[in-house]
Amino acid sequence: MKSLIFIIPAILALSCNSNGSEEETIIPEITVEETVSEELPVITETDTGMMYVLRNESVGLFEIGITQEKVEELAPEYGNVEITEIDLMTEGMPAPALQLTFDNSGVIILQINESDLTVYRIEVYSDLFTTEEGIGIGSSYDDLESNYTFDGIAWGDDGNPLVIVPEAGMSFLIEPGDWWQMGNVEGDIPGDTEVTAIILW
Repeated sequence: MKSLIFIIPAILALSCNSNGSEEETIIPEITVEETVSEELPVITETDTGMMYVLRNESVGLFEIGITQEKVEELAPEYGNVEITEIDLMTEGMPAPALQLTFDNSGVIILQINESDLTVYRIEVYSDLFTTEEGIGIGSSYDDLESNYTFDGIAWGDDGNPLVIVPEAGMSFLIEPGDWWQMGNVEGDIPGDTEVTAIILW
């Protein structure tokens, strides 16, 4: 809010009294204060830092359900991003996807629904993005246990171990070790086992 102050100067007026002679009358100075509404600045998602946050169904500005056209429109917000149309193999069938490559910061892959050209799955291989808890590529198995509730380890892409966290709408691929034998956990999982990819669905 802004206040503007207007000053109306004193006015000298002449009037006649009852015997016909003129008298001077001074109208005092008046100050008028007027309040002017000022528009507040618009706070965008970029301003709040949310463009690098992993949330349920979104990787920064890219959300599950947005169109391929919208992805291409938003990508320049991250600077120099290379967009490549690729095909992934899903159950032996090619599946269209967009690969976004960030300068020296890895990639994210957005799988596209062929029927309406919308995003239905996002794979994150870039350390630019982290969850609100600070979990991202390179975080440890201990970090996952400290921040999420999950039930065991599943068989993930390429047979690698996968931690599924339904409450977050995310799955975390972790680096296999001697403890991972043919889809089974044998022994304890080392706490420093690293997250290698994050999948949103």
